[in-house]
Amino acid sequence: MMTEVISVISGKGGVGKTTLTANLADALTKQHKSVLVIDANISGANLGLHMNILNPEADLNSVLSGKSEIANAIYSHASGFHVIPASLNMASENMRGFKDVISGLVGHFDFILIDTAAGADNEVKEAIAASDSVLIVTNPEIPAVSNAALVKRLASNLGKPVKGIVVNMSRGEYLELSDMDIIKFLGENIISKIPYHDDVKQSIVLGKSVLDYKSTSPPSVEITSLSRKLCGLEEQKDSIFKTLASKIPGLNR
Repeated sequence: MMTEVISVISGKGGVGKTTLTANLADALTKQHKSVLVIDANISGANLGLHMNILNPEADLNSVLSGKSEIANAIYSHASGFHVIPASLNMASENMRGFKDVISGLVGHFDFILIDTAAGADNEVKEAIAASDSVLIVTNPEIPAVSNAALVKRLASNLGKPVKGIVVNMSRGEYLELSDMDIIKFLGENIISKIPYHDDVKQSIVLGKSVLDYKSTSPPSVEITSLSRKLCGLEEQKDSIFKTLASKIPGLNR
Protein backbone atom coordinates (compact mmCIF):
# COMPACT_ATOMS: atom_id res chain seq x y z
CA MET A 1 0.00 0.00 0.00
CA MET A 2 1.27 3.44 -0.93
CA THR A 3 1.02 5.90 1.94
CA GLU A 4 0.96 9.68 1.61
CA VAL A 5 2.12 11.50 4.73
CA ILE A 6 0.83 15.06 4.93
CA SER A 7 1.61 17.56 7.67
CA VAL A 8 -1.20 20.06 8.21
CA ILE A 9 0.56 23.23 9.31
CA SER A 10 -0.19 26.84 10.15
CA GLY A 11 1.86 29.87 11.01
CA LYS A 12 -0.28 30.84 13.99
CA GLY A 13 -2.83 29.33 16.30
CA GLY A 14 -6.54 29.92 16.08
CA VAL A 15 -6.92 29.33 12.34
CA GLY A 16 -8.92 26.11 12.80
CA LYS A 17 -6.14 23.73 11.76
CA THR A 18 -6.98 20.92 14.17
CA THR A 19 -10.69 21.09 13.42
CA LEU A 20 -9.93 20.96 9.72
CA THR A 21 -7.58 17.99 10.16
CA ALA A 22 -10.20 16.03 12.07
CA ASN A 23 -12.88 16.77 9.48
CA LEU A 24 -10.52 16.02 6.59
CA ALA A 25 -9.75 12.62 8.10
CA ASP A 26 -13.46 11.83 8.10
CA ALA A 27 -13.87 13.13 4.55
CA LEU A 28 -10.99 10.98 3.28
CA THR A 29 -12.47 7.96 5.05
CA LYS A 30 -15.74 8.62 3.26
CA GLN A 31 -13.71 8.40 0.01
CA HIS A 32 -12.94 4.81 1.08
CA LYS A 33 -9.37 5.58 2.14
CA SER A 34 -7.67 4.21 5.24
CA VAL A 35 -6.57 7.16 7.34
CA LEU A 36 -4.43 7.71 10.42
CA VAL A 37 -4.39 11.08 12.18
CA ILE A 38 -1.50 11.93 14.49
CA ASP A 39 -1.49 14.73 17.03
CA ALA A 40 2.09 15.96 16.77
CA ASN A 41 1.43 18.95 19.01
CA ILE A 42 3.09 17.27 21.97
CA SER A 43 3.54 20.53 23.86
CA GLY A 44 -0.13 21.50 23.65
CA ALA A 45 -2.28 18.61 22.50
CA ASN A 46 -5.96 19.07 21.65
CA LEU A 47 -6.75 16.68 18.79
CA GLY A 48 -7.80 14.08 21.36
CA LEU A 49 -10.50 16.44 22.59
CA HIS A 50 -11.98 16.57 19.09
CA MET A 51 -11.88 12.77 18.92
CA ASN A 52 -13.23 12.25 22.46
CA ILE A 53 -10.03 10.43 23.43
CA LEU A 54 -9.48 12.01 26.83
CA ASN A 55 -7.30 9.70 28.93
CA PRO A 56 -5.50 7.28 26.63
CA GLU A 57 -3.28 4.67 28.23
CA ALA A 58 -0.68 5.26 25.51
CA ASP A 59 -0.08 8.30 23.33
CA LEU A 60 2.57 9.87 21.12
CA ASN A 61 4.38 11.35 24.10
CA SER A 62 4.74 7.98 25.78
CA VAL A 63 5.81 6.36 22.50
CA LEU A 64 8.54 8.95 21.91
CA SER A 65 9.75 8.57 25.50
CA GLY A 66 10.00 4.80 25.07
CA LYS A 67 7.28 4.01 27.61
CA SER A 68 4.75 2.65 25.11
CA GLU A 69 4.69 0.67 21.89
CA ILE A 70 3.25 2.45 18.86
CA ALA A 71 0.60 -0.24 18.34
CA ASN A 72 -0.86 0.54 21.78
CA ALA A 73 -1.18 4.24 20.94
CA ILE A 74 -3.40 3.76 17.86
CA TYR A 75 -7.10 4.17 18.57
CA SER A 76 -10.08 3.49 16.32
CA HIS A 77 -12.53 6.33 15.83
CA ALA A 78 -16.24 5.76 15.31
CA SER A 79 -16.00 7.42 11.88
CA GLY A 80 -13.69 4.66 10.64
CA PHE A 81 -10.25 6.26 10.77
CA HIS A 82 -7.49 5.81 13.35
CA VAL A 83 -5.91 8.28 15.76
CA ILE A 84 -2.65 8.61 17.66
CA PRO A 85 -3.33 11.27 20.30
CA ALA A 86 -0.77 13.27 22.22
CA SER A 87 -0.85 13.60 25.97
CA LEU A 88 -3.31 16.04 27.52
CA ASN A 89 -1.58 15.72 30.87
CA MET A 90 2.14 15.79 30.17
CA ALA A 91 3.51 18.35 27.71
CA SER A 92 6.80 17.65 25.97
CA GLU A 93 8.90 19.28 23.30
CA ASN A 94 11.13 16.32 22.43
CA MET A 95 10.15 15.01 19.01
CA ARG A 96 13.29 12.89 18.65
CA GLY A 97 12.38 9.61 16.99
CA PHE A 98 9.20 10.90 15.33
CA LYS A 99 10.49 10.17 11.84
CA ASP A 100 11.13 6.56 12.86
CA VAL A 101 7.56 6.34 14.18
CA ILE A 102 6.23 7.49 10.82
CA SER A 103 8.49 5.09 8.94
CA GLY A 104 7.01 2.19 10.87
CA LEU A 105 3.47 3.24 9.93
CA VAL A 106 4.02 3.76 6.20
CA GLY A 107 2.41 1.01 4.16
CA HIS A 108 -0.45 0.45 6.59
CA PHE A 109 -2.63 3.43 5.62
CA ASP A 110 -3.50 5.37 2.48
CA PHE A 111 -3.09 8.70 4.25
CA ILE A 112 -1.32 9.78 7.41
CA LEU A 113 -2.35 13.29 8.47
CA ILE A 114 -0.07 14.99 10.99
CA ASP A 115 -1.67 17.77 13.00
CA THR A 116 1.30 19.91 13.97
CA ALA A 117 1.72 22.66 16.51
CA ALA A 118 1.30 26.19 15.20
CA GLY A 119 4.42 28.14 14.27
CA ALA A 120 7.80 27.11 12.96
CA ASP A 121 9.72 25.80 15.96
CA ASN A 122 11.64 22.53 16.25
CA GLU A 123 8.50 20.57 17.12
CA VAL A 124 6.97 21.57 13.78
CA LYS A 125 10.24 21.06 11.95
CA GLU A 126 10.44 17.42 13.04
CA ALA A 127 6.86 16.79 11.90
CA ILE A 128 7.44 18.35 8.48
CA ALA A 129 10.70 16.45 8.05
CA ALA A 130 8.80 13.18 8.52
CA SER A 131 6.20 14.11 5.88
CA ASP A 132 5.97 13.77 2.13
CA SER A 133 4.29 17.16 1.75
CA VAL A 134 2.48 19.88 3.67
CA LEU A 135 -0.94 21.50 3.58
CA ILE A 136 -0.89 25.09 4.84
CA VAL A 137 -3.95 26.38 6.70
CA THR A 138 -4.54 30.10 7.10
CA ASN A 139 -7.30 32.62 7.62
CA PRO A 140 -7.78 35.47 5.14
CA GLU A 141 -6.12 37.93 7.51
CA ILE A 142 -2.73 39.65 7.36
CA PRO A 143 -1.24 38.13 10.59
CA ALA A 144 -2.26 34.59 9.64
CA VAL A 145 -1.02 34.86 6.04
CA SER A 146 2.20 36.55 7.11
CA ASN A 147 2.94 33.74 9.57
CA ALA A 148 1.94 31.17 6.96
CA ALA A 149 4.85 32.44 4.88
CA LEU A 150 7.19 31.40 7.72
CA VAL A 151 6.03 27.79 7.74
CA LYS A 152 6.07 27.70 3.95
CA ARG A 153 9.72 28.76 4.09
CA LEU A 154 10.43 26.07 6.68
CA ALA A 155 8.86 23.41 4.46
CA SER A 156 10.86 24.70 1.49
CA ASN A 157 14.10 24.56 3.47
CA LEU A 158 13.32 20.95 4.34
CA GLY A 159 12.59 20.12 0.71
CA LYS A 160 8.91 19.35 1.27
CA PRO A 161 6.41 20.44 -1.40
CA VAL A 162 3.31 22.43 -0.53
CA LYS A 163 0.13 20.70 -1.70
CA GLY A 164 -1.68 24.00 -1.50
CA ILE A 165 -3.23 26.61 0.74
CA VAL A 166 -6.48 26.09 2.62
CA VAL A 167 -8.17 29.38 3.47
CA ASN A 168 -10.25 28.50 6.52
CA MET A 169 -13.13 30.29 8.23
CA SER A 170 -13.70 32.76 5.43
CA ARG A 171 -16.57 35.11 6.22
CA GLY A 172 -16.58 36.95 2.90
CA GLU A 173 -16.11 40.29 4.63
CA TYR A 174 -14.64 43.24 2.74
CA LEU A 175 -11.76 43.56 5.23
CA GLU A 176 -10.51 40.05 4.45
CA LEU A 177 -7.58 39.51 2.13
CA SER A 178 -8.66 38.51 -1.35
CA ASP A 179 -7.66 35.19 -2.92
CA MET A 180 -5.37 37.14 -5.24
CA ASP A 181 -3.63 38.82 -2.30
CA ILE A 182 -3.05 35.49 -0.53
CA ILE A 183 -1.76 33.77 -3.67
CA LYS A 184 0.56 36.65 -4.47
CA PHE A 185 1.93 36.75 -0.94
CA LEU A 186 2.47 33.01 -0.51
CA GLY A 187 3.17 32.06 -4.13
CA GLU A 188 1.03 28.94 -3.76
CA ASN A 189 -2.35 27.95 -5.10
CA ILE A 190 -5.47 28.01 -2.95
CA ILE A 191 -6.93 24.52 -3.23
CA SER A 192 -9.77 25.01 -0.77
CA LYS A 193 -11.68 27.91 0.74
CA ILE A 194 -13.81 26.83 3.67
CA PRO A 195 -16.48 29.26 4.84
CA TYR A 196 -17.08 30.15 8.45
CA HIS A 197 -20.28 28.48 9.65
CA ASP A 198 -21.95 27.78 12.99
CA ASP A 199 -22.41 24.16 11.92
CA VAL A 200 -18.71 23.60 12.61
CA LYS A 201 -19.00 24.90 16.18
CA GLN A 202 -22.13 22.85 16.80
CA SER A 203 -20.50 19.69 15.45
CA ILE A 204 -17.56 20.14 17.83
CA VAL A 205 -19.90 20.47 20.81
CA LEU A 206 -21.66 17.27 19.76
CA GLY A 207 -18.37 15.45 19.22
CA LYS A 208 -19.05 14.85 15.54
CA SER A 209 -17.41 15.83 12.30
CA VAL A 210 -19.26 18.57 10.49
CA LEU A 211 -19.82 16.07 7.65
CA ASP A 212 -21.67 13.71 9.99
CA TYR A 213 -23.51 16.57 11.67
CA LYS A 214 -24.74 18.08 8.40
CA SER A 215 -23.38 16.74 5.14
CA THR A 216 -24.99 19.54 3.12
CA SER A 217 -23.44 22.33 5.19
CA PRO A 218 -21.14 24.63 3.12
CA PRO A 219 -18.03 23.61 5.14
CA SER A 220 -18.91 19.92 4.66
CA VAL A 221 -19.24 20.34 0.91
CA GLU A 222 -15.91 22.17 0.66
CA ILE A 223 -14.01 19.74 2.89
CA THR A 224 -15.40 16.85 0.85
CA SER A 225 -14.15 18.56 -2.29
CA LEU A 226 -10.71 18.99 -0.68
CA SER A 227 -10.58 15.29 0.19
CA ARG A 228 -11.43 14.39 -3.40
CA LYS A 229 -8.62 16.62 -4.65
CA LEU A 230 -6.15 14.91 -2.33
CA CYS A 231 -7.36 11.56 -3.67
CA GLY A 232 -6.88 12.76 -7.25
CA LEU A 233 -10.61 12.62 -7.96
CA GLU A 234 -10.95 16.33 -8.69
CA GLU A 235 -8.58 18.32 -10.85
CA GLN A 236 -6.46 20.95 -9.13
CA LYS A 237 -6.14 23.87 -11.49
CA ASP A 238 -3.20 26.19 -11.07
CA SER A 239 -4.35 29.72 -10.55
CA ILE A 240 -3.40 32.35 -13.09
CA PHE A 241 -2.59 34.54 -10.11
CA LYS A 242 0.04 32.06 -8.92
CA THR A 243 1.65 32.20 -12.34
CA LEU A 244 1.63 35.98 -12.27
CA ALA A 245 2.95 36.07 -8.71
CA SER A 246 5.95 33.97 -9.66
CA LYS A 247 6.90 36.61 -12.22
CA ILE A 248 6.52 39.66 -9.99
CA PRO A 249 9.59 40.39 -7.82
CA GLY A 250 8.92 40.48 -4.10
CA LEU A 251 5.51 38.77 -4.23
CA ASN A 252 6.56 35.13 -4.08
CA ARG A 253 7.95 35.18 -0.53
